[in-house]
Amino acid sequence: MPDFDSGRVITDRMVVALNDFLALTPAELPTIKQYLWEDCLRDFEKIDYGVAAEAG
Repeated sequence: MPDFDSGRVITDRMVVALNDFLALTPAELPTIKQYLWEDCLRDFEKIDYGVAAEAG
């Protein structure tokens, strides 16, 4: 298979973020889930997809 070069790179900052994520304990995951949901919901409300967001 030929090499695929998309031009994308993994930065040191990305590595740090991933390592921080992997170090989370199971007890911290509900907080992360809440932050992600709030961020997704905010984006969903800014962009008109033609449907309403459902709970959860």
